[in-house]
Amino acid sequence: MKALNQAVEELRTHIENHATLALKVSSSDIGWHIDHCLIIISSVILAIRDSDTSRYKPTFSFKKLLVLGVGFIPRGKVRAPESVRPTMYDDISLREKTESVKNMLTTLDHLTENQYFKHPILGHINLKYTKRFLELHTHHNLKIINDILEK
Repeated sequence: MKALNQAVEELRTHIENHATLALKVSSSDIGWHIDHCLIIISSVILAIRDSDTSRYKPTFSFKKLLVLGVGFIPRGKVRAPESVRPTMYDDISLREKTESVKNMLTTLDHLTENQYFKHPILGHINLKYTKRFLELHTHHNLKIINDILEK
């Protein structure tokens, strides 16, 4: 959890650059990547919190192994589902969402092993791997943010 908390804090440090865009890196600006991460984290926490452990079905797939086992999220291969694509944001809303997400992170400390969320590509992901997924996904977007800032 420490790594995820640090990643959210790092997202917060980039809010001042939310309008920065580098089309050679991404078609979205830094604010989009920050908001996207915050939407993902909050929606996953709500989904896993409200999940029914009796419905958890562990699955194996090469993609799941690649992402959660190896820690690799390929860039530009998958588009974010509509439900987690930011539409409107500014520095104030990003700061508010960041604080809200930081408070929500403690929820993960009070869940059981087989609480899960259903990822559209990876399938059911239990608590242990949910934490890993959120860290990997956030770091994936932080790399994009840093690449935008370098251009």
